[in-house]
Amino acid sequence: MKIKAFAILLALCVSAVSAAAQGAGKVTYSDISFSIQSWSLTRNGNLQITQFVVPAPVASLCQSRATLPALTLESGGQRHVFRNVVFDQCPAGATGTFTLTFSGQTTTPLGAWDRPNTTISGLTPAMLNVRLLSMKVRGNKASVIFAAPRTLTLPPPVPASAPSISEVVITKIDGASWSYSGSHALYQDVTIPASAQGSSKVVEMTIDFTSMKGARADYADPESPR
Repeated sequence: MKIKAFAILLALCVSAVSAAAQGAGKVTYSDISFSIQSWSLTRNGNLQITQFVVPAPVASLCQSRATLPALTLESGGQRHVFRNVVFDQCPAGATGTFTLTFSGQTTTPLGAWDRPNTTISGLTPAMLNVRLLSMKVRGNKASVIFAAPRTLTLPPPVPASAPSISEVVITKIDGASWSYSGSHALYQDVTIPASAQGSSKVVEMTIDFTSMKGARADYADPESPR
């Protein structure tokens, strides 16, 4: 019976004329992340993820035919977010092919937010490696928006009532640099599309300073999808 069912599934996939298999990538759901060797989409709306070692939590989700609100697949320089994903076919063993259905898909370029291009020193004992997305200086206030790994723990905000930070230095890999002295810094999370989040979080930092060095012209990351 299992052989017959597999033959029927194979025939359906062939008749659907699936797109050519894509290359390796990474799949993420919630806090579960695993590498895959290939994936493809079929004309009948299925996502096939093939040839990878199946993590136990994923195998359990598949066996229970769980519905996932969103599943992210990063491959070939793009981030694909599939919505309302349902496991339709599970692999028989520790490796194999998953077949999933989904109700919608969003694709965005991968990489800009996940590739640091800037260091920030002065906020923490260790230098921060982030992706500078934008910077605006108005008077003695700078608004700095950057992307950083979700695991990064930022220091507590430094309000105006607290002693100022002696110096905050922001340096891009191309050599551009900004230095803020006598600073106070406040942070807030920035809401970004789920399709662009990936492994990054976006933070807006407001710096009140007494003096600065560096260009006051607005900066915007040319690769940022914001």
